[in-house]
Amino acid sequence: MVFSDPILLGCLLTVFLPLSAFALIMIFTRDNHKLSLAISLVASTIPLIIAWTFFFKLGGRAPIIYNFDWLVSDIVKVPFGFLLDPTSLVMLVIVASISWLVQVYSIGYMAGDAEIMSQVDTLQSQSTSNPTSISQWAAVEALNGDQSPVGEMVAAFDRRRKLIVKDLNKIPGFTCPSSSAGK
Repeated sequence: MVFSDPILLGCLLTVFLPLSAFALIMIFTRDNHKLSLAISLVASTIPLIIAWTFFFKLGGRAPIIYNFDWLVSDIVKVPFGFLLDPTSLVMLVIVASISWLVQVYSIGYMAGDAEIMSQVDTLQSQSTSNPTSISQWAAVEALNGDQSPVGEMVAAFDRRRKLIVKDLNKIPGFTCPSSSAGK
């Protein structure tokens, strides 16, 4: 049982608590800024505490490994797991600490003059909400323009795919079935 293993529970919370908080905020509390702030701060503080606890309690021990089958189909099996060794614990502490610092910094950063913050919001929404106009025009030209190079590109990608599949199948214990997808 997952909940009987506190280390596995900590790993799962570290990964899925921030993702769950993001979904919760985007779906339910997006317009309630104070509640959204509280949720995001809690969702980044708990993984921070877990990361530092793991670092100090597990840092000198033998690596701990958890493996799960995440996506399984007839063609491919994608594993998911956790490796708690000294290097991954350092990385976990760094990522959790930076995530938490970003949350705390953004609280103070956006607490300013309302007019300036409105302009910052406009700038941010215009720079991240869609592809730039030049990219949009390039996409129109790619769709409406000369399609003759497409066959050459497909053949080149197919050669690369076959080479990668062949080399992956040379790895002992690794199987990568060839697929006709995309042809």
